[in-house]
Amino acid sequence: MVEIHVTYSNIKEARKISRGLLQKHLVACANMYPVSSQYRWKGKIVDDKEILAVYKTVQQKVQQVQRFVERRHSYKVPCIVTLPVTRSAKKYSDWVIHETR
Repeated sequence: MVEIHVTYSNIKEARKISRGLLQKHLVACANMYPVSSQYRWKGKIVDDKEILAVYKTVQQKVQQVQRFVERRHSYKVPCIVTLPVTRSAKKYSDWVIHETR
């Protein structure tokens, strides 16, 4: 199991892309949080409010998730970061596997 973290400019975009990922069984779950972000863009430091989506999926779906998000995301360079889950409850990881088939 892995988590994929993606930041979005607003909740509407985050929900729309998340729903598409769920409908295609590319992810089992999407959690969304408002975050305060600072980053360097085009030579300037930007303070921004974003939505962080955390997706749970399986390693075999990572490339498909990345392509799906990249094709629909409003950012020119979207933050899409994959993190391995080294430990989780067996029932939960079994559910993630089942939901991403």
